[in-house]
Amino acid sequence: MLRPNLSNIIDSMELHHTTLRTLRGVSPRRDRSGRLLFNAGRKSIIFSVDIDGEPHCLKCYTSTPTNATELFALLGTLNSELLSVPRLLPEELFVAGHNFRGYIDVALYPRIEGHTLDYALRRAAFNHNTVELEHLAHSFTRLALDILSSSWRHGDLKPENIIVCPNGQMRLIDLDALYHPTLSPSGEVGTVGYVHPLRGKAYDSHIDDYSIALICVALHALAIEPTLIEQYPNCELIINPNEAIEGRSGALAAVVEMFDTNSPLRTLAAALAEPKYSIASLNELLQQCIAQTSHDAKKEQ
Repeated sequence: MLRPNLSNIIDSMELHHTTLRTLRGVSPRRDRSGRLLFNAGRKSIIFSVDIDGEPHCLKCYTSTPTNATELFALLGTLNSELLSVPRLLPEELFVAGHNFRGYIDVALYPRIEGHTLDYALRRAAFNHNTVELEHLAHSFTRLALDILSSSWRHGDLKPENIIVCPNGQMRLIDLDALYHPTLSPSGEVGTVGYVHPLRGKAYDSHIDDYSIALICVALHALAIEPTLIEQYPNCELIINPNEAIEGRSGALAAVVEMFDTNSPLRTLAAALAEPKYSIASLNELLQQCIAQTSHDAKKEQ
């Protein structure tokens, strides 16, 4: 099936007054050079826009999730503060190029103010701000517990898909890989650097387990030693999942030794080398991490 390329979609957004089928009052945001502000992914490109003065994200699909109609209908019923609920606009943007000419689907999201966790953790690590890294680790652990207590899972959990709001709360974006027991699988398999290599196309309540453990362990390790992000620049976030389960990850070996023998973080780190994509007692381990953090904070007072 022919797909539009990203440059064709960008060209169409430049002509949004005539290429959008139903949306009105759209003003794309631009950088200082006048270029459209956007983030490009494997199957979509997301533009920052204002609609009637209100900030939004306009996600234009080169390949729409196979379960899109079900997914967007479900998202409207979940009532979770963690999620920014989008609206699906089928065949909304007209795109013309050498290999494609027609309308593509678009998703409209209310914009969440803040920075991605990826930006926040890298800025804090660069500045050797261990206090900020501790806050990020604590907030992510609470986010993970909220996810595990819900009826859904994100499916593509990574720092780029988490927004750190000005008040410190974390919220989730990019919901195309979402799991819910009533939802048909989309076929999305997450991002290689954050998922267990043997997860494959698994679609169940454990698909976020490995990502949660990896991000949690990495953030707590960075709070101890921020230079880890410089020592392992070829990994998405310090630890390479393939190397971890094959027992050849120097990063994981170093991180495990950073935590006390009886620490829940040491247990979580060791679980990253296990051959299963699900992690036993993940919820309990995260709760222990929260309790330990609170205990350590009281000792410092």
